[in-house]
Amino acid sequence: MPTELNLETIKAKMLEMPDKQVETKETLVNTLKPAILEMRKKGYNFIEIAKLLTENGLKISGSTLKNYIQMKGKRTSPVRRQKKETDDKK
Repeated sequence: MPTELNLETIKAKMLEMPDKQVETKETLVNTLKPAILEMRKKGYNFIEIAKLLTENGLKISGSTLKNYIQMKGKRTSPVRRQKKETDDKK
């Protein structure tokens, strides 16, 4: 540990750091979405497309691929259905 710790210098360096690019399976699928949708138009199912992706280094299942394609843009908090009020009074 350095004998003299300059917190202001460290803080300044930390704040200057650029945003870190994080590539998740979901972001990679989103990048490939146009090609995936084109394959779907050609008759390929999600399992076949997932197999192709896995063979080329992006390990993913058909169900996960389907979920990513279908939920993109739909990420909101779940909406609970309200129970119908019943009139228990007679």
